[in-house]
Amino acid sequence: MLRKNSPSLKGAAAATIATAAVGKYLDNHPEVIESAGRKAKKAVNIGLILFGVSIVSIAGIVSYKLYWKNRFKKMEYSRSHKPVSISEGLAKSKADILYTAMKGVGANYDRVYNALKGMGYNNYVAIYNAFGKRRPATSISLGNAQDLTLSEWIINQFGGIFDGNKLASLRAQVGSEFF
Repeated sequence: MLRKNSPSLKGAAAATIATAAVGKYLDNHPEVIESAGRKAKKAVNIGLILFGVSIVSIAGIVSYKLYWKNRFKKMEYSRSHKPVSISEGLAKSKADILYTAMKGVGANYDRVYNALKGMGYNNYVAIYNAFGKRRPATSISLGNAQDLTLSEWIINQFGGIFDGNKLASLRAQVGSEFF
């Protein structure tokens, strides 16, 4: 049997006929619409969940990089040295005195020396722990990456070539293990 060449529909006519056929099918089968709606809803929910997880992950990474990685770690007291003879309040007070003596441009060596005079190992540990990490006056960074511990402050302020024996005399007061 020979087939007749029938002209094919093009453009808007084809789209109209296809739309009508799909419309009739959907009228007869409403479960298809419900199923498509459920699938679309699941896709949106999964997308929102992934977006939320990515935001929380980015916040966690930023928090780690800016703060947790550079957090202050307290020193342990030594049992082989004399026990601590200063209170927590006095250690905090001496830490504040040391900070005010060293912050800004230049440092007041005499105030630092007098605050550490005769302290010994474990008393220095108490002051070190009370000092924590503090921000230098010249720091403009985000987070605490440039914050310094007490030992780092002392080396920064008195460890230069023009400071002579200042660092050595401070070491004689607390021990050479720290700076």
